[in-house]
Amino acid sequence: MDGKRFNKVSKALSEPQRFALLVRIGRQPEVACMALVEEFPITQATISHHLKELAEAGLVVCRREGKCCYFAFNAQAIVQYQAELARRLPVRAVKAVKSATTRGRSRKKELQT
Repeated sequence: MDGKRFNKVSKALSEPQRFALLVRIGRQPEVACMALVEEFPITQATISHHLKELAEAGLVVCRREGKCCYFAFNAQAIVQYQAELARRLPVRAVKAVKSATTRGRSRKKELQT
C-alpha cells in the first residue's frame, strides 16, 4: 500500500459517522444506499459524501443497479492497511500495545474471580 492510499484509508477511518457506515456495511454482503439513508440520522447528501470517501479509499465497492447503488465491504483493504500500519509502526510500539492489552486482560480476569 503506497503512502497516498494509506493516508486516504486513515482519513476515511478517522471520521466517526464514516466509520459507523463502514461497520454497518460490513454486517451484510451488500447494503443499498437508501437503506443507509433510512438508518442513519444524517442527510442523504452527507451519506453520499461519506460513501464516496470510503469508496475512494478502497474500503467499500459500489455496484449500480439502475438508480440504486449497493455497497459492499472490502475486507482486503483493511488487511492491507493493517499490514502497512504494522510495517510503519516501530516494533517496540507494537509490542508495548500487545503487552498492555495482555496485562489488561489478565487484570480483568483477576477482578472477575
